[in-house]
Formats: sequence, C-alpha cells, structure tokens
Amino acid sequence: MIAVIDLFVEGGMNFRIDGQIILLDPQEKKIDTIKASDERTFKPHKPDETVRSSWQAVLIQLSKGLHDSRPLQAFAGTRAPASKVAPAGKASPSIVAVFDIQDASKKIDGDALVQLTNYLGTLLTQSGAYRVVPRDQLRQNLLDEKKGSYQECFDERCRIELGKAVSAQKTLATSLIQVGSKCAVTSNLFDLKSETTEKGASVETGCSPDELLSAMKTIAGQLSQ
Repeated sequence: MIAVIDLFVEGGMNFRIDGQIILLDPQEKKIDTIKASDERTFKPHKPDETVRSSWQAVLIQLSKGLHDSRPLQAFAGTRAPASKVAPAGKASPSIVAVFDIQDASKKIDGDALVQLTNYLGTLLTQSGAYRVVPRDQLRQNLLDEKKGSYQECFDERCRIELGKAVSAQKTLATSLIQVGSKCAVTSNLFDLKSETTEKGASVETGCSPDELLSAMKTIAGQLSQ
C-alpha cells in the first residue's frame, strides 16, 4: 500500500490538503485508488488548529474510502480469513493457479485430464502448503480478457499473465508423456514474483487411470515438501 499526502497553500490564507492511498496486491498490481481533499482558510491566530482539523477531515475521508472500496472487498475475499493466519514460524500457504495437464501423447481423454488436474489441485490444498485458484475463475478471466480458450493457455507468457490477473503467487504447469507402454508426469512450479521455476516434480508410471491417479499423489507430495 502506498499513501501520498500533499499540502497546497494558495494566496497565503487559503490552503488545501490532498490525500491519496494506492492499494497494490502482492504482485504490485493496482487494486484501487482512494482520494480525499479538504480546503480551508486559516483562522486568525489559530493556524495550527485549522491544519489539525483539516488533517482529520482528510483522514476520515480516506478511512471511509477504504471501508467502501468494492475492489478492495473483492480482493480481500480471495485471501485467507484472519482466523486462519499461519502460526509464527510457519509460512502461509502460497496461492497457486493449477493449469490443465498437457497430454503430449494425445491419447488421454480430455475429461480424464480435467479430472486428474482437479485431483492434483485438491491434493495440493490438502497438503496445507498451497491454496488453489478455482479452475472456473481462471477460465472466466481468459474469457474476460478475450485471450482464447482455457485449454490453449499453455505457453509460459499466457500462464504468467493469467496467474497475475487472478492474484496468484505461483503457477503449476504439468505435462504427461507416453513412451511405449510407460507414462511419465512432470510438474513445474513457477514463482510469479521472481519469474523463475521454484520447484520441479516428476514420476514414471503406467498409463492406466489408477496408475495416473497414484502419480498425482506422488507429484503433489514432491511439490509440498
């Protein structure tokens, strides 16, 4: 959060105090701007009292603006309740945007990939290390920005832009490959602030639904360590 306060003096006896609060999310994207202003004339022999009164009026306006800010309320709704703040010494869960598993083999049914993706997201949430952005929220943001379908957002730049747009701290890209009768699953956890890969996970597995489900548990376990 950034606060800007200006004092403007006009004609010696008249003055104005302007206040502004710029609200930023952890990725430094602007949430809202709160502005306030108060104009006064100095009282004879009581200039300090006039200034204090003006300051108070500006602070009241800013406080009311913060309280009434709909963008701030919407952003607060995406954060963890105060009662669930992590204990001292324990890091708060990171907010991660989990993208659909990309099947390089083109042999796995699309609905099955969606189910595996949702299962992976659930496992990450259960681990306590991550909070996962709902898949529908990711898809809706793509539609709002007119950037194509959710399934087409596989390139790194698209994932970075979409992750930041939904106030995620990290993105997770997972790929499935098949060679012969064997499959392999790889996941890369990308930190949006540093724009670097933070963690990687991989597992070799069979290609049956049961084996792929087990692979998701292994991937989630490696990422949660």
